[in-house]
Amino acid sequence: MLVNKVSIELFEQLLSLCESLEDDEFTSPLNIIHNATVGKHIRHILEFYIGLKNGLESGVVSYDKRSHDQGLETSRALTSTKIKELIDFYQSLSSDKEIELEFSYPISKIDDKKIATSVEREIVYNIEHAIHHMAIIRIAVEQNFKNVAFEPSFGVAQSTIVYNN
Repeated sequence: MLVNKVSIELFEQLLSLCESLEDDEFTSPLNIIHNATVGKHIRHILEFYIGLKNGLESGVVSYDKRSHDQGLETSRALTSTKIKELIDFYQSLSSDKEIELEFSYPISKIDDKKIATSVEREIVYNIEHAIHHMAIIRIAVEQNFKNVAFEPSFGVAQSTIVYNN
C-alpha cells in the first residue's frame, strides 16, 4: 500500500529524533507540554500503530486498549528497536482488508462500539495522528533542547507543505 511509505518516513524521522536526544532529554517532563515527556508522545504515536498491527489478526482494532508501555517512554534504545520493528512490519504489509474499529467514550456512557473501516483508512488516520503529535514534540524540543535539529517536514502535514510552497 502506498500509504505505508508515508508511515515509514514518519518512523524514520522519529528514529532520527531518538538518536539525536540524550536520555534525560527523552524523559524530562516539559512544562510546555503539561509536564509530559518527548518519550511519552513518541510512545503514544507508536502504540497507535502497534494497536493497528495487533488488531489485524482478529480484525478488530482498538486504540483505547493500548498498553501504555513505560519502557517506550523511558528507553531510547527500546523505542528505537520498536520503531525498526514497525518499519519492517509496515514495509511488508500489503493487505487492505476490511476491519472493525472498536471505541468507547466511557465518560459519555458510550461503551465498546464498533464501526467498519479498512487497514488503509486506519493507516491514514495513524499518519495524521502521528504528524499532530510530532508537531507537539517539535515545539517542546525546539523550546527546551536547542541542540536538536529537525527536518523541515517534521510535524508538518504534507498538505501544509504543498500549500506553503
